Order: sequence, then structure tokens, then C-alpha cells
Amino acid sequence: GWRMLFAVTSIVALLQLLCAPFLVESPRWLLQSDISSVEARDILKKLRGSDEGIEMEVTNMTASARENSGDQKVTYMELFSDASVRPLLVASLVLQMGQQLSGINAVFYYSTSFFEGVIDDP
Repeated sequence: GWRMLFAVTSIVALLQLLCAPFLVESPRWLLQSDISSVEARDILKKLRGSDEGIEMEVTNMTASARENSGDQKVTYMELFSDASVRPLLVASLVLQMGQQLSGINAVFYYSTSFFEGVIDDP
């Protein structure tokens, strides 16, 4: 029943928490911070299992970072003040809030349990 599902969710969350210290930093982020990052290269070697193609990948990552460095940063106020984007933003926020606040996710999740007791032979 629902108690078992709740317990499984807790177990998975605990397992993720225990595995978190073994996660590595993103090599792309490390290279954006410091182009000559040895740690980024070591992590790539660890993830790939060999030294083959590491420098080519580092070159591609740094080139991509340079291309994206000119991207504009947009603030929340700029999003709401732009008349062309505002209706889309408001619609998406209202739909997401409505979904969360209405509890429809719980209905979808437990709908099979609801109908098991109501319908004799589903």
C-alpha cells in the first residue's frame, strides 16, 4: 500500500544522500573557472577511463565557454517587464502553481488505488 511506497521513497533519498560524497565536480564548470585546471582533466580521465581525447575535449569545452561568455544575463524584473514574454511567463507560473496546489499529482499517483475499491473488475 501507500506506506510501502512512502518507505521506498525514504530509502532512495537516504541512498542518494550516502552517495553524494562520491559525486565529482563538473569538468566544464572547473574549466570555466580556471582554463588550466588540472582537476578538470583528472576528472575527465576518471570518467572516460583513459587519457585518449582528453585535451581535445578540454579544448572544445573552453571554446564553447568562450562563445557563451558573451551571453546576456537576464534578471527576473527584466523578464516581467518585457511585454512579449510576460504572458508566457505568467501562464507557465499559474499552471505550475495550480498543479501543485490542487493536489492533482496525488490523484494521478494514487488513482489506481482509488479505483481498485470502487470497480470490481478493472
